[in-house]
Amino acid sequence: LARILDVVADTGMNILTITQNIPIDGTSKVTISLQTNEDMLRKIEGMLENITGLEGVKDLRVIGSN
Repeated sequence: LARILDVVADTGMNILTITQNIPIDGTSKVTISLQTNEDMLRKIEGMLENITGLEGVKDLRVIGSN
């Protein structure tokens, strides 16, 4: 989770909430909500690519956007 938060921090986006479930077999589901705007589209795309490449990330989904 710390590495994911580092990637988010590098983009300068604001984290609104972080929800982490109890780890099972060393894996935990984490939901992070971010405050974004249209000007951040390229940053978001790069951030998602960087997070996907991190060790331990099994799945990454964007579940809502405006």
